[in-house]
Order: sequence, then structure tokens, then C-alpha cells
Amino acid sequence: MNSSKVQYGHGLEVANQPNNPPTYQGRAEASSNIDVTLCNAESMDMMEGWRVVDNVMVNDHNLIVFDFAAGRLVDGNGEGKRRRYNMSKYNWEKLRGEQGVTKVGNKPWNGRLQSLRTRARRTRRRYQRCQDPAGRVVLLNIYTKRKEEFEDGFFQENRKGWEELQRGLWGETAMLYKQGVSTNNNKQSVATVVSHELAHQWFGNLVTPSWWTDLWLNEGFASYVEYLGVNAVEESWKILEQFVIFDLQNVFALDALESSHQISIEVGHPDEINEIFDRISYGKGASIIRMMDHFLTTEVFKKGVTRYLKNKAFQSSTQNDLWSALTVQAHESGLLNESITVKDIMDTWTLQTGFPVLTVIRDYETGSALLSQERFLLCASEPKTTSLSKVAVKPTTPNPLWWIPITYTTMEQPDFETTKPSSWLGAEPSINLTGLPAGDQHWVIFNIKETGFYRVNYDEMNWRLLIGQLQDRDRFQQIGVINRAQLLDDALNLARAGLLNYSTALDVTKYLSTELEYLPWKAAFTGLGYINNMLIKTGNYDKLKTYLLVLVDNLYRHTGFTDNPSDPQLTVYKRVNVLSWACLLGFDDCVRNSVTQFQNWMSTPNPDRNNPISANLKSVVYCSAIRVGGQDEWDFAWQRYRNTNVGSEKDILLGALGCTRETWILSRYLEWSVLENSGIRKQDSARVFSSVSSNPIGQPLAYNFFRNKWDKIKEYLGSSLFAINNIVRSSTRHVNEQFELDDLMKFSSVHHHELGTATRAVEQAIEQARANVKWMERNYWPIVNWLGNVTAVASRSDHPVMSH
Repeated sequence: MNSSKVQYGHGLEVANQPNNPPTYQGRAEASSNIDVTLCNAESMDMMEGWRVVDNVMVNDHNLIVFDFAAGRLVDGNGEGKRRRYNMSKYNWEKLRGEQGVTKVGNKPWNGRLQSLRTRARRTRRRYQRCQDPAGRVVLLNIYTKRKEEFEDGFFQENRKGWEELQRGLWGETAMLYKQGVSTNNNKQSVATVVSHELAHQWFGNLVTPSWWTDLWLNEGFASYVEYLGVNAVEESWKILEQFVIFDLQNVFALDALESSHQISIEVGHPDEINEIFDRISYGKGASIIRMMDHFLTTEVFKKGVTRYLKNKAFQSSTQNDLWSALTVQAHESGLLNESITVKDIMDTWTLQTGFPVLTVIRDYETGSALLSQERFLLCASEPKTTSLSKVAVKPTTPNPLWWIPITYTTMEQPDFETTKPSSWLGAEPSINLTGLPAGDQHWVIFNIKETGFYRVNYDEMNWRLLIGQLQDRDRFQQIGVINRAQLLDDALNLARAGLLNYSTALDVTKYLSTELEYLPWKAAFTGLGYINNMLIKTGNYDKLKTYLLVLVDNLYRHTGFTDNPSDPQLTVYKRVNVLSWACLLGFDDCVRNSVTQFQNWMSTPNPDRNNPISANLKSVVYCSAIRVGGQDEWDFAWQRYRNTNVGSEKDILLGALGCTRETWILSRYLEWSVLENSGIRKQDSARVFSSVSSNPIGQPLAYNFFRNKWDKIKEYLGSSLFAINNIVRSSTRHVNEQFELDDLMKFSSVHHHELGTATRAVEQAIEQARANVKWMERNYWPIVNWLGNVTAVASRSDHPVMSH
């Protein structure tokens, strides 16, 4: 997050003008408009004469001066006269009352500070008037003490105001961590936020994008460098591996929609700025930077980025400046042919919407393969209606083509470390690749460590060879852990898009009964989670539930319910994930443990101070106990939410409160989320909708509330862009029936003039709902039949999912 996100997320305006002199003038003639004056709309109306004054300040920043006219007097001739106020002395409460201004400034002032300052000043005046040397010594000591009291009080109020600002802009969970109360995930989140913001000192401050078009240079770099920074401090967290599931695979889902947008995008309206602060600018931007890091090699990439930062220090830049610096470095290093530039390669990734799927069709007799590319879409194109979004997305090329770095390994010589490409599929439909092993006994895997921003599909024979390797208990780990996660994610999403039979994709998941690593399971839970959400309201859900219980059984027993402080980060994450699924599926031991721990907490004499539940297991225990409990459990958790002042604890409780099966409680919970003084803060409203929507009983309630109370939601949240967009996404993500889709389209049509910055989110929701409806029509019965066959075998085999 940078100042732009803060600005447009909180309804602030910029007083600086394009033709103003630079606010910063450093060494070597460097200059910049790095100092920005932000204010709300009411203050903007009262501000006059904003200007930059040079040669006043002793540092490199110029003085910013403006008049603040908080009101106007009208003389007898009807002409307005400006009333000016001394900002440091004026009575702010009086000003608010006179002008009807809700809030002017964040001055950390109160009666206690006024009293302390008055005492200090009186003592200083007595000291200055005193002529007696002994008396002067006494008064000086008193003055020094009172001055320190005032300064300490002022510092404390300033710190309190800063903490409030942090909570308002980032939220406590992003900036504050409390040992023993916050989770490992909270600790990692705080570390990545700090690392991300530090990265903006280079990508955003030292070098600033010339215009919003290249916002991704700020956010993409910061989102990638945050992983590098945290990895340098806590290598044991294996956060570079986590990038694949939390950023790359996560953003695939959004970029596979036709309503996605290219990374570098023309912007001409403030609403368009709001819309591009999304996962494309952050997640995809970071992913293609990671791809460059690997295809250029880290050494060349670092030198090229350093060249870029030095060349453009204290200036603005475009993506072409980055391409130029990287090209010079790549040519100097002999990494790229002189006829190829980084611009040639990367413009295909930043100026086109979406990403490709690389299809590998092997010729097993000759040891060659046909590699072809096409854009990956989750849903086939529909006749296009006029877009409601203000963002000027370029018309989609009928057959967009990308420069794809080709990396692969074989069963004969497995190498899951080398990520420098052995060849390229240029911006052309297909190429023929030679040098692969002949015969139908050996598999190949493309896109090592999933460093390329693309999916990979194979012919049926290669898929079967890979499935055979995975189902071999002794040899499945010969495939690198990141690529095991890739195979699961690619297979389930290729099937979701209709590019692979679900029987093949689900066969890939069978081996999970022996998998113990976090990354493959996290990828599988995401892919299988979609199937779970689509089938959970159908009459054949029991078949999927049985299959999933068989899959997680071994992992559950291996991981256990006990949270050990010495466990590695990924083991903690793995435990939380498997326990969440096991309890959701009704695994007896999991539910029983959760209920017991929650009841122990309820019976504790002082539950706000003494919580026996391990921090990392709170989300599982709270949700499971509230799900099978009643109003008593809900009321207890609600009271704990009201009483705690720890942000991470509030967030966990907000999520758990949406797990109840009591519809009236869920409906009341949604009402409270958009009600003043209910106890739920505005910035947490979206969290409530997300938790209720994740509950199969709550999902239709959340959708109906979003649809029927749209005006109330919009009025309550105002310009809170991120909250409104998140509410739209969470409330509609499980829509999979035609009448719901028709209803959502009608909502869009009726409200399209007032959607504002939520326009793109609504368009994406409609596209996702349309894809869900088509998915149900195409895949429901094939999946049910496959599950029926597997669960039938399960009753006759000790290792059902291992059977062919």
C-alpha cells in the first residue's frame, strides 16, 4: 500500500498542482514532487493559495504554504471577506461547531496537554523574572521537570494518534502483533507489510511512475520485494515457496476472467485509479517480476534493476525505462540475443489482458513435442454487452500471444532447480521442441518451480505417467514440492475451464492420501474448495464429503491437534488448514477437540484475560464450536470480541461469528455490520460479509442482504472502495444457479449508474456467476459419477484412493 491507496481509499484529495515547483530539491540537481498535501473535501473547499516557497527550509524539502479560510464574513456591500485562523491556537471544537465540519486535522490536543503547557510556561516566566540566583536554580529545576511532563504527554498523545491512524488505514492485524495472542500468520503478515512499505522507498519514492498507467511498477515491485525482504530475515519460513500459492496461483483466478485488465492500463478518471488497485497490479505485477528474476537470472536481474534505479533516481519513469535498463544489462551479460529486447518479451505480459496455457503434445516415437499457446479463460466467451467499467481496457486480441520462457525436466534426469529457460516460445502460436526422451515410459514436466506466469496442459499419456509417479509412495517426492503444487492447481483449473477431463484431474488428487507437505495441500484445498462450494447444496454432496475425509485422514493423524511452539511455519499452516477442513467435514475427533477447548474457555473465571486455546488454533476452535453450538456460544464469542483490544483476536472472532447455523443470528450479524455503534467498525464490515458468505447457510443470506440493502451499504461505507468491492465479491462468489445469475444481472442493470468504483467488481461477479452456472451444467454429473466409483471402492479397500 502507498499514499495513493490511502488517498483514494479514504476520500482524500491532493492540493498539489501539476505546474507547481518541485517540493524536493536534492543533490545533483535532483528534484521531485514527493511531498503531497492531502485533505478531505471540506478542507479542500477552505484551502486557498497552495504554493511552494524555495530557499526557506534548511533541508532538501521546500516550504509548502497555503491559506486556510474556514469561513467567510459578508460586509454591507455583499462582498465576502476571508476569516483566517491561527492553526496552532484556534479552538477546534468551536470551529467544528461554527462550520459544521466533521473533522479538521488530527491535532493531538486535549485539556490535560493544555494544563501541562500552561504550568510550564508560567514557571518559565517566573524563572525569567526572578533576580535571586538561588531562586533561579529552584525555578529552573521546576521548569525543566514541567517541560518534560508536557513533552512526554505530547509524545504519548502523538503516538496514540499514530496508532489510531495505523488501525484506520492498515488495520491492527497488518501492523500489530502480540506474542501468545496473535497467530504465526499475523506475525508473517506484519513482517510482509513492513517489508512491502520499506520497498516503496525505492519503488515509489526514489523512482516514481510518471502516471497511474504504470502503478504496477510501484505495487508489483513492492509485492515481490516484500517476499525477498522477509526471506532475508526469516529463511525458515520458506516464504519464497509460499509466493506460488498466495500470489501467483491466487491471481490466476482473477486474470482468467474476460473482465480482467492488462497490467499497464490507460487511466483518465479518478474512479479508474480506484479500480486498478487490485490483485492484477499487486499479484500479477509481482509474478511477472519474479518471472523476469528467473529468466534473466537473479544476478543479471539485480544489476539491471540497480541500473534502472540509478538512472531514474529522484525522477519519474515508465515501464519502458525499466525495460531499457534490463535490456542493456542482459545484452552486456550475453543472456539475450542482441536482436531481442526485454521490451519485446515483457510488453506481451503488461499490454495484454490475461495469461496463456501452454499445451504440450508429445510425439513419443521421435522424442519431440508440439508446444502451443492460447489465452486461458475459465469460461467461454459470451456475447459482449457494453462494459460498465470506466477503465479503458484495450479490445481483447482474438488470439493474443506471449513470449513464454520454456523450462522443463524429465523423469530420466529430474532437475527441479534450474529455472533459466532452455528455449522460448516467442509471440507465435506454436513451436516444435526436440530432445525429449522417446518412448511412453518417461514423463516430462514444464515450468520448473512455476516461475513462468502460465498454466501447462499435457496429452493424456503424459498426464497418466505423472499420475503414476505421484501414486508411487516411494517416488512421488522425486517431483519437486512446488511442481507438485503446480500439477494439482493446473489440473483442477484446466478441468474447471473444460480443457481437461475431470476424471484425469481428480485422479491427480488421489495421491494426496500420502502427501504431507503444505504447498501441495494448500493448492489442492483451493481447487477442491471450489468443487465443495458448488456441490455443498446438492443431494450428492455426501459422495464428495466421503472422498475428502479419506484424503485428509492420514494428514490429520500425522499433523495432530496440538500446536507446538517449535513447529516450523509451514507445519503450523498445514495444521490449521487440515483441521479447518476436517472439522468442516464433521471429522469426529476434530469437532470433539474444538468443542472441549471452547467449553473450557467459557468456564474460565476471567475469559478475557485467560484463554487456554492456542493462538494458531483459535480460528478452527472458535468456528467449529460456534457451528455446532447455539446462541450461548455465539453470545460468549461476541462479548469477547467487544472486550478485546487485540486486532488479530478481533479479526478471528469476526470470522468465527459467521460460522453459526442459526439463520436469525446470521441475519442480525449482517445488519450490525452496517449499523452505527453496533460494535463492528466500518473497516470490518467486509469481514462480516466474507465470514457469513463462507457458511453454506449464510451464503444466500449475505447475497440477499447485499442485493436488497445495497443503498444502505453504499451510504454507510461511503468511499470505502476496498470494503465495498470485497462485499460484492464475497456475497456473490457461490452463485451457481441460473435464476441467481439473472437476478445479479438485473441488479447490475438497475444500479449501474450508482455502482461507481464497484463497477468492475460487479462485472467480475457476473462473469464468475456465469462460469459457475456453466460449470454445474457441464461437470456436475461427471464428478458425481467419478466420486460414486471411488467411494464404492473405498468400502472394499484399505487404501481406496490409491486404487486404479
